[in-house]
Amino acid sequence: MNKAAGARLKAARKQAGFTPEAAARAMQRSIYTYRSWERGEKFPSNTEDMVALCALFDMSLDWWIRGIEPNNENALKNIPARIKDPLKLLIERLSK
Repeated sequence: MNKAAGARLKAARKQAGFTPEAAARAMQRSIYTYRSWERGEKFPSNTEDMVALCALFDMSLDWWIRGIEPNNENALKNIPARIKDPLKLLIERLSK
């Protein structure tokens, strides 16, 4: 993991009004484990925990992990062309 993702997790937790202890309880994890996520020492070991944290704190996975704001044009920057081009077309059609 990295320090920036840990800082974003901490910011989202605070915004949601949780203490670290309450977040750890909600996730059914030890405070030690939860704090290691906020310090950026490691990511949760399974995708279920990652998805649950995003839901608990109302944050997107892209924002938490990569720092990309939702609906940001840069979000498409690192997607391969074989996926990006049809995705752009779909987004354009849906936004009309």
